[in-house]
Amino acid sequence: MNKIRKIKTDAFLVLLIGLFTLFLTYQFRWGIFITTSKPDESGVGNEVMQQAGYEVITTDSIPLDTIFIENPDYYVDGVEKILNRWRQLYADRVANLRNARDVFKRPYAEKIRSGTAGRKSIDSENIKRQKGSIISNTNFRKQADLPAVDFSPIWDVLDHIQMKNDYLLDYVYYFDGFSGIPLLYGRSQNEPPYPNLNRIPNWSKYLYQHHIQESLDRPFFSSIQLDQTPLSYFQLAVLSLYCDHFLLYWHSTYRDEILLTNNRKLEKLRESSAMQMENMVDTSVAETIGWLKANLAHQKLEPFVVLKDTSVQIVFYYFTNWGGVYKVDWEVSREYPHEEIQFVRRNVLEYNSGISF
Repeated sequence: MNKIRKIKTDAFLVLLIGLFTLFLTYQFRWGIFITTSKPDESGVGNEVMQQAGYEVITTDSIPLDTIFIENPDYYVDGVEKILNRWRQLYADRVANLRNARDVFKRPYAEKIRSGTAGRKSIDSENIKRQKGSIISNTNFRKQADLPAVDFSPIWDVLDHIQMKNDYLLDYVYYFDGFSGIPLLYGRSQNEPPYPNLNRIPNWSKYLYQHHIQESLDRPFFSSIQLDQTPLSYFQLAVLSLYCDHFLLYWHSTYRDEILLTNNRKLEKLRESSAMQMENMVDTSVAETIGWLKANLAHQKLEPFVVLKDTSVQIVFYYFTNWGGVYKVDWEVSREYPHEEIQFVRRNVLEYNSGISF
């Protein structure tokens, strides 16, 4: 009798363990439901059920050979402080770009003077070519009296990367009358600054007027050296993400990516210009931050690096006021010269400030 009772007890325990294992498998494979509050257009929070994605919960979403970056805030905050200083210092220079728009007036005047509909079509294509030529060949940095920028403070913060030999970081300026953004490159100290965009081969492939979409590749990659520590590859990602966040004109001010080093970093989003503008309109920033925190509570935002035989994988999250939170999985060659191998970006939380420039 005792033997039968023991068999029943063992069978019950096996069944219980099996059910518990099945429960864990379901939870870790498919995620869990969490209750969050998202503000609607009126600013009133609505209870929503959001399923946390596979990679948010699973133990195998982060590789076993992952190296988490120690104190990433130091590097990100340090670069952001430098950029904020430049924005304040050069604010009046950006205003000069309004006068630089005059170089586009003649082609548009020709279009207006064209007579027939057929000629208008021809002139329209001609205008595009002329405008493209103006953008490529004009020295807008000189035209708008834009400053020579001392990039050396960057290397004090990003101290595991440096320019090769006697090279330094410099920039040419893209301007089309509606957008304006610097394009950074490396040059020898004995060489004069590039006069225009045409000095950079295939310059248009490096141009991201809005936030990054398909690449973090930059023209200066061939001129920069890393000490090949995990931290150096993360610092390269920081530089690539932030390098053109200054001297932004009009529509290019959508370039506002903020690298999220951890969940506490969400509080610093209050300092972004878009959220400050939003706060002036409807004072809903506190609610927005709360909503972001609730939705990202189960997301491990800390950046990490995976060293492979010939390449390095850098994974991080960033926030933009015009898109929300994105996860970036970036892979570059491990040896110098470092080249981009793969760039994958995925939106993990949608958000739009509603502010337009």
